[in-house]
Amino acid sequence: MKGFLRNTMWYLAGLLAINLVLYQIFFKPNLYEKYLQSLSQLKSEKHIPVLVLGDSHANAIPADYWPNPVFKRFCYPSDSYFDMYNKISYCIRRGIQIDRILLIADDHVVSDYRTRANNIETSILLSTFRTYKELLNFNRAQYLYMRYVKRYVPMMEASNSLLLYNFLEARMRTREYHYVEKQWAAYTPQEQEQSIQSRVKSQYAPAAKSLLACTDSILSMCRQHQIPVTGIVYPLSSRYRNRVDQMDYPSVSQRFLASGVPVLNFRSYFSDDRYFFDQDHVNDAGAKILADSVIHYLHVAIPAHVE
Repeated sequence: MKGFLRNTMWYLAGLLAINLVLYQIFFKPNLYEKYLQSLSQLKSEKHIPVLVLGDSHANAIPADYWPNPVFKRFCYPSDSYFDMYNKISYCIRRGIQIDRILLIADDHVVSDYRTRANNIETSILLSTFRTYKELLNFNRAQYLYMRYVKRYVPMMEASNSLLLYNFLEARMRTREYHYVEKQWAAYTPQEQEQSIQSRVKSQYAPAAKSLLACTDSILSMCRQHQIPVTGIVYPLSSRYRNRVDQMDYPSVSQRFLASGVPVLNFRSYFSDDRYFFDQDHVNDAGAKILADSVIHYLHVAIPAHVE
């Protein structure tokens, strides 16, 4: 019996060691590092004139295109409204003065798929148990599991195993083939249609009540702390926009407007495909024009020394 217990302890210790190594060499740099860096930067912030929050649509605009230190871009692909709530709440708790929040108002952000594809296991670094209890109905055990166990023992989560597998497979594939990213304008009409169908199917699931409620919670929190919010609808390529416009889907921008929040609507801003990387993300040329336009419409005063 003692031998069995000893062997079991050695096995568990070895398993834990493997997980900690995988966390350090893969999961930390690929999942958590961006939030850890942002945390480090925010700790020294006292004043953010404009805080930019969104998902990959906002992230498509390089940070360099937002004049520093006026704009602080704090957004990552797959960020949900819950992740954005965590970021705003963290800034408020730290006493950081925010003059304005530029908040994504794209419809797909309230889709049910965002309840699965999000960053709640990483933005938890910015949050508290109370927030996860009130908005996600987490109990203490669920919160501690996500904050510590899922982070430091990542292979206990099946999705993390799949993430590691996909990463290794992609690395092997890029070694075998010369891969060149193709811009949206270079797609054939058939390729565009296939990509659009796939995107609509994956991103426009029924709206999630929890995300709609979280949207309202963000706006309510900002009103309570007297932080002005401006919504922004990001551009869609013309073909994709025509498809989405045919759908009967809850309008996030209308929800913002009904709450008294102004919205910058760039949905139809570009009619030329050469400004898009894919059907709903601007490329570098589109990003530069879009950032300049946002700055203009916000009437943000840029100090003379800022480039």
